[in-house]
Amino acid sequence: MRGKRENLPGIKMDRWWKWLLLPGMAILWFGYMFPESGVRGSVASARRARSPAMTVCYSLAFYAMAVFFILLILAK
Repeated sequence: MRGKRENLPGIKMDRWWKWLLLPGMAILWFGYMFPESGVRGSVASARRARSPAMTVCYSLAFYAMAVFFILLILAK
């Protein structure tokens, strides 16, 4: 019940690959719950949090950084 209410971008977890979007959803949720000060920061964070495209972008960035750090660790 609670997960439905706080699913701001409205992404349904009905396919297995949509679970890969969880890092982006978590990053955007934290940005929504703790916005920058002022009205401008609140409006911008709400706009990003409701965008499925931003969820995909943040998830891709998370996985790119994870792969980079894993390769960096393995290179040593």
